[in-house]
Amino acid sequence: MNYLAMDTTHDRLTACAKIDGELRLYEDAGSRRHSTTLMPAVDRLVGDRKDALDFIAVNAGPGSFTGIRIGVTTAKVLAWALQIPVVSFTSTELLAYKIPGDRVAVVDGGNRVYYTERFGPRAEALCQRTEAELEAYLRSLPEDVAVIGAVGTLAGDRSAARIAALAETKFAAGETTDCKALEPIYVQLSQAEKDLK
Repeated sequence: MNYLAMDTTHDRLTACAKIDGELRLYEDAGSRRHSTTLMPAVDRLVGDRKDALDFIAVNAGPGSFTGIRIGVTTAKVLAWALQIPVVSFTSTELLAYKIPGDRVAVVDGGNRVYYTERFGPRAEALCQRTEAELEAYLRSLPEDVAVIGAVGTLAGDRSAARIAALAETKFAAGETTDCKALEPIYVQLSQAEKDLK
């Protein structure tokens, strides 16, 4: 299986590609330069082998509005041009991937807003919380629930290698979508929309 996978939802651009069994990883330490670094990273990872790709994987959110738009749009365009499916994953799903048991993934949305999602036997859907709401929610959790991410006891792994593993797992399980059906996950209004109100 050959693929390209990317995460543009946070400060660091993280991407990977698997071509003919070789896993290629890319992590840009630069802060929020995804609009200028994503396509050069894609070219570096895939080169002239784009036609060999079986699918594109992308983090659809939540996270940075601009970052989500860049990643989802790039995935849609590449998948459409190559006529291949897309594997969509979330920021919380990435953090919780392969961590056993009852767990809550926490993503910092900026401006004292957090996104949480609970995985395991008592799963809860993705939810937006203020800082005070998050503190109250975390205090309400049983002690055996692992908290992963922005405020958790486990830092959370958003590495290119982890993205590759999640993408492969989802593709093998048939969790793909057509590029036209791929939608970004915006949990709150953008700053521009807030300023208009």
